[in-house]
Amino acid sequence: MALQMIAAMPSASAVVDEPAHLTAGYLALTQRDLTVNREHPPLVKALAALPLLFMHPAVPQEPVGGPPRSSEDYEFAASREFLYRLNDADRLLYAARLPIVALTLGCGAILFLWGRAMFGGTAGLAALALYSFEPNLLAHGRLVTTDMGAALFTLATLACLERALAPGTRRGGGWIVACGACLGLGMASRYSVALLIPPLAMALALDPRSPSWRVRGSRLIVIISTAVLTVSLCYAGWTGSLTLFPLAADPVGGPFQTEPLRSMETGALLRWTPIPLPRLYLEGLDLARHKNAEVEGPGYLNGQYSRRGWWSYFILALGMKTTLPFLTLAAPGLALIAFGARRIARAIPFAYVLAPAAGLVALTTALTSAQIGLRYVLPVLPLLCLAGGWLLAEIWRLGRFAGRAVGIALLLWHAWSALAIHPYHLAYFNEAAGGPDRGYLHLVDSNLDWGQDLPGLREFMKERGLSRINLYYFGTADPDYYGIERAVPPEPGYYAVSATHLMGVYLPQRDYLAPFRSMRPETTIGHSILIYHLEEVPAFLRVPIRRH
Repeated sequence: MALQMIAAMPSASAVVDEPAHLTAGYLALTQRDLTVNREHPPLVKALAALPLLFMHPAVPQEPVGGPPRSSEDYEFAASREFLYRLNDADRLLYAARLPIVALTLGCGAILFLWGRAMFGGTAGLAALALYSFEPNLLAHGRLVTTDMGAALFTLATLACLERALAPGTRRGGGWIVACGACLGLGMASRYSVALLIPPLAMALALDPRSPSWRVRGSRLIVIISTAVLTVSLCYAGWTGSLTLFPLAADPVGGPFQTEPLRSMETGALLRWTPIPLPRLYLEGLDLARHKNAEVEGPGYLNGQYSRRGWWSYFILALGMKTTLPFLTLAAPGLALIAFGARRIARAIPFAYVLAPAAGLVALTTALTSAQIGLRYVLPVLPLLCLAGGWLLAEIWRLGRFAGRAVGIALLLWHAWSALAIHPYHLAYFNEAAGGPDRGYLHLVDSNLDWGQDLPGLREFMKERGLSRINLYYFGTADPDYYGIERAVPPEPGYYAVSATHLMGVYLPQRDYLAPFRSMRPETTIGHSILIYHLEEVPAFLRVPIRRH
């Protein structure tokens, strides 16, 4: 898995979120500034920026009279300056992605150890094999984003809770505290990890090994209290001081005062939060809540657009973006776990595998309108690996030659799916969805086209001897850094169109590039940028797009 991810890293330019995350992480480490990119907690961003401490990159100066650091305008301008003007972006990105790879491998290690403890060694190895060749994990497990950190700490939280109640476990209280600490580290990595609290309560309620409701409630209180303390300690470690809410006397003052949040009633969330958490944490949480409710563009699914989203979005995304052999094992595995939940032996995986997976998908669907990527439910994938690994182990245990042969064939097919699309794992779609070249008909944005293929476009231009190209690019990476000169105004020749812009998701005029949809592309770059060749400039491109 490490070889696949590290070998693929040079082929990808920064995806949309990486410049801001890396810049914010480095400022958090070097200047103790947590206000940049504050809609995401700082832990994983700071971990990714650790290698940069040994590289001593230049830091952009804050312009006099410019936008405040807490604003999106500063975030975008500073990250572009940091990566593409003052430093070597590819060198910084390569170094910063390595800690995320380490988190991904750590998640795999926990998966194997927990799977072996619950189901046996065969199941643990099978789950790890599914995990190691899962295209979405290979894609996001090497990017400077918070998604893989959320997956790691979600899995660690569930594993610690289950181990606390396992027969023969010594120091069960220590496992409970470790569960709360992992939950807190997850909350300091990504706000959505807090959605794990209801599934944790459900797991405690469903686990027949928990002795009484009173004990279950006390354990949940310890978990939540430890998580809150962990988050507070993380923020105190960065800033050197701490202001908690609702314990602070002044809801709008204190050492962590920042610019007012857009679209927020001043201090509303801060005043009514019953749990004392760092002020900056709650401000970021409120900003993230509003950004999820007021998405920049509509969601896109199977040719349809919606600002409210679909209840089936993440389920369909899982069905299209995971391999068919993975689905063949994971879905029946979950069904059999659910079917056998009344038996004590099956109630354990039901409580810690099926119930959390279903709960996370349901809560994410209900609480966010930003349906822009399978990555929002990335923590569910290791749990599906557990279910598939358990089923493979059961097939192997039965000892039938035909069954074992089918199991091995499914594993090989799963591995081949990842190897065949290498290094373009982000664009993976299975055969039932039409494969990666037809993925844009179903999903875009971080499911397929996240701005990652500028190096491939540069190589295409070199092969064709092009000095410039008509470019309609979706992303935050800088084409100039890769030597990609845009033709302005449009001219006859080659047109490079990002799949997200092709479907018009974020364009002020959704159908501005719609005529390209009926044309056959000459080729694609990494499955995310479609290349067309036109002998003359079409009429619809002669009129500049209107900016609202």
